Amino acid sequence: MEKNKSKDHHYNAIHYSAHSKKLMIVGAGLDLKTLHRIDAAVAISTFVKMLLLPAIALGTGYFAGVGWPALAVIAIASSVPSAPNGYMLARQMGGDAPMLARILTIQIVVALISIPTALFIAAGLGR
Repeated sequence: MEKNKSKDHHYNAIHYSAHSKKLMIVGAGLDLKTLHRIDAAVAISTFVKMLLLPAIALGTGYFAGVGWPALAVIAIASSVPSAPNGYMLARQMGGDAPMLARILTIQIVVALISIPTALFIAAGLGR
């Protein structure tokens, strides 16, 4: 059966536009004056999500005998930042949306280093 390429094209267009809108909404909620203020909640959540989780996931995969391709998947999946839709949910539910915007922004910056580092470590463990 031939796949409907027109349908895929429309789906991809909707998917990518929705993702960019989520990021713009988080950016609009970010107050750059408060970004330098890294309180305990921001520091702990960034440390746990961006450093501790990849270390635990890669260590578990390594000791379970997982090979290279799967370790690469584990490294990428465990070292990406939190999802931006949490910001929209925090706004709708009355949570601390500005703090979540700071957390997301800092996690995205940290991900620039954590993802390649996790892949480098996974490559060393898996080969």
